[in-house]
Amino acid sequence: MTYLTVNRYGSSANLVLTTGQGVNGYTLDAALGEYILTHPNIQIPPRGKIYSFNEGNSLYFHPPVNAYLKSIKFPNPPKTPYSARYIGSMVADVHRTLLYGGIFGYPSDKKSKSGKLRLLYEAFPMAFLTEQVRENKSSNLAYINLVNQ
Repeated sequence: MTYLTVNRYGSSANLVLTTGQGVNGYTLDAALGEYILTHPNIQIPPRGKIYSFNEGNSLYFHPPVNAYLKSIKFPNPPKTPYSARYIGSMVADVHRTLLYGGIFGYPSDKKSKSGKLRLLYEAFPMAFLTEQVRENKSSNLAYINLVNQ
């Protein structure tokens, strides 16, 4: 059995779980001391409204990344712009993306040529979870671009 859980703590404690057959979200009920199913069968909306990048590093982003960010902030009509929200925690940012759609990115840059996300316990688990949320799993919207250097 393959499964993945992701915990998020903030104003509430959330648990997101997949066994490879869809994704469910649970919230801790402190009075009961148990997680309650609050988000059954999570599905990412087809187009979100939020992008999540650490734009504090944009000075160091490669030109294609800056061009992409410009295209989603200032799109050609009739498209509407994305809003920026960056918590600084991959788990929290991806959790929001799972519920509301959007884009999460943590690209390599001129300072961190290999990027900073660890594949084994950050990038791969989040990509697997995101892939399980998509109705059309063949859409390849959740992917990790690996470049051998």
